[in-house]
Amino acid sequence: MSGLHSFELAGADGKLIRGDRSMGKDRQILFITGFLSKRWGNKSKALAQ
Repeated sequence: MSGLHSFELAGADGKLIRGDRSMGKDRQILFITGFLSKRWGNKSKALAQ
């Protein structure tokens, strides 16, 4: 997964959302990990392709 750029978003309560962004041109997908998924598990790798 090349071309990734890290980012942080701060909420009003001071909590941070951190992630990686891959620059593209057509559409964007927000993948939130949790329920039996990992940041770079099979689901996120498939979506990145």
